[in-house]
Amino acid sequence: MPKMIKIRSIVRTCGGCPAQWDAVTTDDIPVYIRYRWSRLSVRLGDKDGPMKSAVMGDEIFGKETDSTGLSGVMSFVELRKITKDFIEFPKENTIANENDTKLFDRSSDFKEEMKALNNLLSKK
Repeated sequence: MPKMIKIRSIVRTCGGCPAQWDAVTTDDIPVYIRYRWSRLSVRLGDKDGPMKSAVMGDEIFGKETDSTGLSGVMSFVELRKITKDFIEFPKENTIANENDTKLFDRSSDFKEEMKALNNLLSKK
């Protein structure tokens, strides 16, 4: 089991097939979490590196969740339950700051979506 990872911010980037999340640790390490074909995978990138370094990074955790090999949908609650022994998530799904928004940027529209999300979160 990997050492405890503390997530500073996380955003769901795909709802299903695959279910996936981009995250950043409190140590500024990008984390890519993906669930497809009934397999949950967690990968780490380079410190202060782009999210792509996590997508291509070493898998630190992999788990088959069922024998069908067909599932690609996972809730955040399920993700927390499966990874509770080595990932500490923030209290809420949140983008912590502008630097994280830049890190998560995968498309020109994505930055605008993250700004809108930050605006919604700041109004709570």
